[in-house]
This record gives sequence, C-alpha cells and structure tokens, in this order.
Amino acid sequence: MRKILSFSVLLLLVGTVVGQSLTAKKEGKKWGFVNERDSFVVASLYDAVGEFVGSYAWVNQGGKVKKGNLPVGGKWGLVNEDGELVCPLEYEFVALPSEELVAVNVGGAMSDNNMQGGKWGYVDVRTGKLAVSADYDKVGNFYNGAAWVVKNGKSGLINKNGQATIDCIYESVSDCYNNKVVWLKKDGKYALSSTDGQLLTDFVYADYSGFADDVAWVMNDESLYGLINGKGEILLQPRYIRVGPFYNNVAAVFSKAGQIGLVNTMGKEIARTVYSGSSQRFGVSQFKTSTKIFSYLTQPNLGNSWIDQDGKVIARGVKIAYKITDVIPDALWDF
Repeated sequence: MRKILSFSVLLLLVGTVVGQSLTAKKEGKKWGFVNERDSFVVASLYDAVGEFVGSYAWVNQGGKVKKGNLPVGGKWGLVNEDGELVCPLEYEFVALPSEELVAVNVGGAMSDNNMQGGKWGYVDVRTGKLAVSADYDKVGNFYNGAAWVVKNGKSGLINKNGQATIDCIYESVSDCYNNKVVWLKKDGKYALSSTDGQLLTDFVYADYSGFADDVAWVMNDESLYGLINGKGEILLQPRYIRVGPFYNNVAAVFSKAGQIGLVNTMGKEIARTVYSGSSQRFGVSQFKTSTKIFSYLTQPNLGNSWIDQDGKVIARGVKIAYKITDVIPDALWDF
C-alpha cells in the first residue's frame, strides 16, 4: 500500500496535460510552441520538447531523439507559458516543478527513458538558479515544503532551503503528508515521524498507506491492518486482512474469514464484519441528502441493508440498485 519511492522520468514527463494553452510545433528541424492562433510563443530553437503540464514544459538542445523515446544527450531546460526559460539549458535532465522547485540532474545519462547516474539538485523556477546543490543520488518531488533525498544509499528529508531536516540514515523516506509527517524505514520496518525527525511510532510496521483525512492504514508482521492518526496514535488495532480507501470518511474492511464491515476515520466499526458485499465506495453514486450519506451492504441472511455514515440501518431487505422510474421505499428516507 505504500507509495513507492522512485523517481520516474516517464511519470513526470508523460502525464496528463493540465491547462495546456500552447502546442508543440516543428519549424524546419527545430521545435517550439505556438498559441491557438498558430503564432510562436516559444521560439523554434529546440531539438526536442515535451507537452505543457500546468504552466511548464521541458525543452532539449543537442539531444538525439528516437521515435517514442526521450532525447539522449544534449542539455535540458524548462520553459513557461510566456516563453521564458525558467530553468537554463545546463542539465542532463529536468523534471517538472513541484512547489516552484524543479529537480535537475548533473552528469547522468538517459537510458531507456530513465536517467542513470549523475547527481540531483533543485532549481528555483522563480529565479532560474540552483536552490539545492546537486549532491544527491536520487530525489523526490516537494510536498508540503519537504522532499526525500538519497545520498550514499541512505534516505533523508530536506526543506526548500536545502537544509536536512532528517539526516540520510534511513532505508527510505516517504513523501510528506499533512504538512507534517513522513514514513521512515529502518531494518525493514516502518515508523511514522515528524518532518524534523521526531518519531511518533516505533519501527514496528511492515507496510503502510498514505494519509487521508489524517488517518492511515498500517500492517503488522501478521499481515493484518489497523488504523492510526497523524499523531501516530492507534485508532484500530491490526485485525483486518484487507482494507479499502476512505470515501466520505468510511472504508470497507475484511475479516480473516473474508467477511466485510465498515469503519470510519475515528476508528469506529460502524458495520460489523458479517457482510458478504458492499458498495466499493461509500456513498458514491448512492443515496445522499444535504445532511446524510447512505450506502449498502449485503448478507444472505440479513438481505440488503442501507446504512448511514453513523452505521444506523435505514432499511433492510430492499433493492441495491434503483432506477429513476423506481419508487424508492420510504424507509430509506425515514431517519
């Protein structure tokens, strides 16, 4: 369930295009970007360019491009929608900005669409200058003012000034959640920590999820899942063999026998693990009013049951799916 700590070139560069207003266009042998009037906003100076994602796109001069691949060699930079080179053409690779900082590679080489070797640092797109020296073997994106880095095979955390808030002594460090916490790995186990390195749990977990609504799933050595909050406090002791994501503050959980129940973000089991089926996402595409959200559970003996977010059973033995032309039982609204 954990977020894999890797710096994927393809994921950073070939993603969903958001808010694109400029289109790549080739003029002669060089590439630039044109607006909707087909006028060049970014001059055709480059041997390869990427699509705009948000307000930025990568550009490359001097690289060799094979069909379907990223350029090999040359120098990479970054342009904005005004055509300004916000990261100079000085690097072996540039990512896309996160919180105004763009990860850059010095001395590496592109191979199979991924960077190999070299060192990583960060350029501030507001100044175009190196904000964090290229001293790291791997780096992540900035989230909530912090980014994980790897040096000499060990992971740590830095802030946007390049200062180490957690030294590079761990097997891995996750992205920053909720502006304040990260997962650390040591001796094969995970612990929750503040971004300044204060441990909030011991190194006791075999796996974890990202935080949502200030809670996260954790797994113990017996492959059972429990729930903790952003302070590291246990809300539910590990006892489920499988858990789902939270929707409308409710998640499905599965007992050792494979039966389904529901828990909320306070750690309360609002529906016991006695059911055989449930909606995949609580309240999504189901009934709701301005004050209540409902979803269904199924059980051979109990029949279909509709419940609200507090676990109150609104109706039993009724249909799961309703069409617009159906008459919805009054019991579903009798709460």
